[in-house]
Amino acid sequence: MKVRGLLMLMIIFSSITVFSQGNNNKLPYDNEDFKSIFESLGLATFKFPIKQTSEDLFDIIVEEYRAGDLKKTTSTINRAIELFNPYGIDGLGYFKVEKDSVYLHRFYFHEKDTVLQLDVKLHGFSMRMNFSLTNTSTFNYNALGFEEIDSIGYLEIENSKELFYMYGNSDKESDMVLQCSNGLSKQQLIKMYNHLIILTVEEYKPKKVSP
Repeated sequence: MKVRGLLMLMIIFSSITVFSQGNNNKLPYDNEDFKSIFESLGLATFKFPIKQTSEDLFDIIVEEYRAGDLKKTTSTINRAIELFNPYGIDGLGYFKVEKDSVYLHRFYFHEKDTVLQLDVKLHGFSMRMNFSLTNTSTFNYNALGFEEIDSIGYLEIENSKELFYMYGNSDKESDMVLQCSNGLSKQQLIKMYNHLIILTVEEYKPKKVSP
């Protein structure tokens, strides 16, 4: 509740030019201010405009690696199917669109003590995941696809595309600088970092059912 209240105050102050009395100047808050405040609260936000037609069905895949080993893979569509299909509701329906357009996919990270909370908010479905930060010291995030977004204003998904990742050192490496991850392939990232969370958007692949 405290975080929500603070965010509301920031939104209010960003839209007005009246400031409290004192030695502060009258320059309005900007993105750099909000970025600093968010970081101090353990918050990180990402959003990606993705072009989607009424024939497309895109899935968000979340992978978590520890010391080079894949620990967890989560499909947002499979999660929706598991949640809604038992009640006679088609989980796939939340990921279909009625018209061809560009839709925002939003992702919010919130560090809470030894837990990293991820909220995934798509145009039709939202879900929350928690990751343990035990044995993770310094970590950071890296967004991908910004060159394509800057050039045409959105991302086009042919087969799959990595959106962003969180990468971190182990607690035994807490006194070491977190090495730069720019330009590294997925396999290089997996080998280099002790803790890695990768989010990928891809064409939906139905879950195979064993006979």
